[in-house]
Amino acid sequence: MLEVHLHSPVTRQRLRAGPAADHIDGFADWLDRQGYKPTSIDTLLRSLAGWTDWLLVAGFTARDLLPGLEACRLAIKTEHIHYRRGPNHQSVVAASAFIRFLQQRGELPPLATSPSAVDLWPVLGEFRAWMRNHRGLTDSTLDGYQGIIVGLLDALGSDARVYSAEALRAFVLDRASPHGIHRAKGIVNAVRSFLRFLGLTGQCPPDMQYAIPGFASWQLSSVPRFLVSEDVERVIGSCTGYINELRDRAVLLLLARLGLRASEVAQLKFADIDWRNGRILVCGKGRRQEALPLPQDVGDAILLYLDHSRPTLQVPEVFTTVRAPCRALTRATVTSIVRSALRRAGIKAPINGAHVLRHSAATTMLRQGVSLAGIGAVLRHRSPMTTAHYAKADFGLLSQIAQPWPGALGFKLCNISRTLRAFARFADARGNVHVLASTVVEWAMEAPSPYARHVRLQSIVHLARFLHAEDPTHEIPSNLFHAPKCRPLPYIYAPEEVEQLIGAVCGLRETYPLRRQVYATMIGLIASTGLRLSEALDLRLDDVLPDGVLQIRCTKFGKSRLVPLHPTAAKALDRYLEERCRLAVTDDHVFLSVVNKRLASRTVQYTFSRMRLLARLAPARTRPPRIHDLRHTFATRALETCATQREAVGSHFVALATYLGHAAITSTYWYLEATPELMTKIAAAAEALIAGEAI
Repeated sequence: MLEVHLHSPVTRQRLRAGPAADHIDGFADWLDRQGYKPTSIDTLLRSLAGWTDWLLVAGFTARDLLPGLEACRLAIKTEHIHYRRGPNHQSVVAASAFIRFLQQRGELPPLATSPSAVDLWPVLGEFRAWMRNHRGLTDSTLDGYQGIIVGLLDALGSDARVYSAEALRAFVLDRASPHGIHRAKGIVNAVRSFLRFLGLTGQCPPDMQYAIPGFASWQLSSVPRFLVSEDVERVIGSCTGYINELRDRAVLLLLARLGLRASEVAQLKFADIDWRNGRILVCGKGRRQEALPLPQDVGDAILLYLDHSRPTLQVPEVFTTVRAPCRALTRATVTSIVRSALRRAGIKAPINGAHVLRHSAATTMLRQGVSLAGIGAVLRHRSPMTTAHYAKADFGLLSQIAQPWPGALGFKLCNISRTLRAFARFADARGNVHVLASTVVEWAMEAPSPYARHVRLQSIVHLARFLHAEDPTHEIPSNLFHAPKCRPLPYIYAPEEVEQLIGAVCGLRETYPLRRQVYATMIGLIASTGLRLSEALDLRLDDVLPDGVLQIRCTKFGKSRLVPLHPTAAKALDRYLEERCRLAVTDDHVFLSVVNKRLASRTVQYTFSRMRLLARLAPARTRPPRIHDLRHTFATRALETCATQREAVGSHFVALATYLGHAAITSTYWYLEATPELMTKIAAAAEALIAGEAI
């Protein structure tokens, strides 16, 4: 009733005498249900009275409310009406809310709106339905795709049969050029998905998506960006208990304890919480539903919010906005809640959004001893490799991989281009103007080994598929050469041989003051950490972090990682850096050459051959030991220290693969078959298992 929400009898009389009299009581109750505070309702009703007074003076009736609203807006804008009982800008706000109320009740027709993108482009609606039904994409993901697809349709038209590969590539490059790599990949994914849909439904030539080149990126190439547990608690504690912050605290606890995504928190419904059994049902990516345990503190925070802060709004979602009109949260609102909490706590996070708490939850669980499989189950990852990303942050497990200091106890574009040029010369000599499968096979057969033939053929298959999307005359050859790569057995240094190598630096000529220290430290560092030579040469002073940790940036396959050092290795590196920092040079590389620049790999290889002779290493094999064999030796020694329990073996292998920066854990398993010492131990363990003995 109007009397409950508006205490001024004069204003009530004005409203009941105006054009809005028949609906004013329902409007006041509607404002209350929308979550408006009593003072806000009073203000809106008073402002609405000014508008209805103006309608009476201007000659508008109850049937002319929509024209009356537009006329009032125009009058305020042109005549600058500002008097005590007349309309003002607040009156227009109140009138707009009143019109929305009448439209929801069906008393007024909805406002005429411009046609949506789906109305303008029917194929867009078909694409959204197909992706939703067959690929399981959510509406939020499809909304991100929609802007890109609309731009494509505006630029190239709706008739996909006339699309050319050149025009598609030009569109993608134009849209992606202002953005970073992640946004560029999103644009490529959206366009490829749309072209794949058009090809499957017969609206464009098949395989047109191969005309869109991808942007180079590698899986698990970055280091996890997270907050330490103390900072997470500070963020949660920044919600001091005010009524409006009860919701924020519950949201932050869901993100930090269960690692939910922002969209999953926003979409959480009352029906998803099983209070009796202490579980919560989460609907994540790909419409996958998983039941997670509801921690006690999270449940208490949600109940406190529901009892004291949540408005009485009839929506199924648990969390709503604070300001009226109240509605369910969105993903952007959840992100805004996290940003505000970070700002209140005075924490500068590596990711200024909700996902930083998901990463933090994973790293916290990992450091508390939870297995990667358990973390993957909580975070609902589809692939174990996604969870293995967090092993880069488990310094405790990685530190077990580090070895003492000796004596202290992606594809490369240049290689691809060289291969393609060689094929182009071969095909040109035969007068071919298109890729022919017979020519490709003939050229691949000239390679010296089965694996080299396989690599040659695969390189041309990618080129042919790309060209075939533009001109069907190009043939895509079949993969006729299935040959696994045969890696040569590594040379495993004995501990005394590594010491002899480091001691051999005393026999090197001192062509510049730090030469002997540079090579002794470099060999010792590679032997104790398993770094690749290029990674050691690329180290800069800023990459040596406090507490004995090295930051390896963008190495093979674009990967970055953190490498904890053994205490003896950290001390040896610190001693070298003390001497290194006495030099007045501008170059910040850790290991310097005679001209105070980064050491060249060829220079190091030549010097190492001299050190090998001085150390009098006489391997039994014809192949001399290499610097890279120090990396193989490190991996072998690390595996020799592995415990025999099944869970310990799995964690040890994941940690070693992460420490070494392997693209796939299969590269780490290779050491088991490539090293006779490890194979002997495996055989002995197998015999003991068969005999029923304890391993």
